Amino acid sequence: MPSLRVAVWLVFFVALACSPWRAQLVSRDGDAALHWKLGAWMLEHREVIRVDSFSHTHPQGAVISKEWLSELFWGAAGEALGWNGLVLLAALLIATTLFLLQRQLEAEGSDALTATMLTLLAAWTCSMHWLARPHLATHLLVVVFNWQLRAFQQGRLSGRALFAWLVPLMALWANVHGAFPIGLTLIGLYLLGNIGKRPEQVRNMKLLAGLLAACAAATLLNPNGWKLHGIILHYLRHSQFVGGVNEFLSPNFHASNTWGFAAQWLLLAVILLGIRSRWERVDLVLVAAWGYFALHSVRNLPIFALVATPIVAEHLRHRLPLVWQRVAADISRINLVADGTIWMLASLGVVAAFQPCTKPMTEVFPVRAVQFLKQHPESVRGRMFNPDHWGSYLLLEMPEHPVFMDSRHEFYGMKLVRDYLQVMRGDPGWLETLKRYQVNWTLMPARHPLNQLLSLRGDWRRVYADQNAVIFVQD
Repeated sequence: MPSLRVAVWLVFFVALACSPWRAQLVSRDGDAALHWKLGAWMLEHREVIRVDSFSHTHPQGAVISKEWLSELFWGAAGEALGWNGLVLLAALLIATTLFLLQRQLEAEGSDALTATMLTLLAAWTCSMHWLARPHLATHLLVVVFNWQLRAFQQGRLSGRALFAWLVPLMALWANVHGAFPIGLTLIGLYLLGNIGKRPEQVRNMKLLAGLLAACAAATLLNPNGWKLHGIILHYLRHSQFVGGVNEFLSPNFHASNTWGFAAQWLLLAVILLGIRSRWERVDLVLVAAWGYFALHSVRNLPIFALVATPIVAEHLRHRLPLVWQRVAADISRINLVADGTIWMLASLGVVAAFQPCTKPMTEVFPVRAVQFLKQHPESVRGRMFNPDHWGSYLLLEMPEHPVFMDSRHEFYGMKLVRDYLQVMRGDPGWLETLKRYQVNWTLMPARHPLNQLLSLRGDWRRVYADQNAVIFVQD
């Protein structure tokens, strides 16, 4: 039912574009600021960034951007509307992803009520990774890829149309986000699920193998060619890079942000044990593979939700209680356009779009400390040491002070990461490391142990402090 899908789209857009969600989209980590800065640089210089000049520890370092095309949009949104622009772009991508998922469920035969409820469940799982970053484009493309592959598997889409859809989209994916191997993995899992000797299986295998090869070749159509694949493999192969990133850790089921994932597994268990309907091999492969990937890394939870939801919907179809079917039929007769609901939600969306978005919460980023440095530039001199999770915010707000490091550990390399961790932990030799990098001042969280170490030294003094940040300067 189109009006219900539009209503759901508007609900999510309005909810995400309003407080408190709007602040969380841009302040839960610093990467939103990083992509804004990189995109703004490319828009200003009218070229893809290839050399980084934002840090003093890795000046003129070679950059291989994994999401340059997305960053153009994030940079344009930030330059046009500030933090509010990032919020609105993120809300647009998230709401559209859920709209397409609901549209897919209805296209495959689910009633409007079931499709809406399952979309809301998927949204619950995906919400743990709703941040104003280019990975939101990957979520949207996962829905489109899986939709087309399922349509082909079910005989509703020709092989020619499948190629026409996915090969160009794969080339696009390789330029908007570095997680494009997910698309290749999806094709590979469908190929694995079709292994067999029946004529239709052989036909599907040949076509999917050709599609996989064509899409793999399409990923080379990016400004960095094969080097893009090399940097992704280099990053994933080094546990030192991914081991300290929360997104790559296994889900913690004690945390509330994983409860949607747990609810989806519970629903799958009910289907397996209660309904006991026949499962296609492809569906088993998809659920097993993405279930494993999700249990291995929380960043895969949204992918699991977007891939598994159509499978759940198919098994629930025609097996729901009669009361549910009657309610769904009644809802399908409601005209949300005629009764004004859509127009009311649309009005709220317009209001939300023009509400000013406050800068990231002062308890997350050193907002007041940055204001102090802008008002008193003479208070510091030379090179700065900063925590990596503040680096992206600082390079955006204080470009005149190159950072020590930001969140791009793969860019800085393991030697610098080890030196950074040595100082952060206060390990023996930390002061010599600061001297080696010619650091003259530090901007650290208020309760960080490094502040205590510096306060014990006579050649360092504190020039600023608030509840969130402290600045020390070497005399």
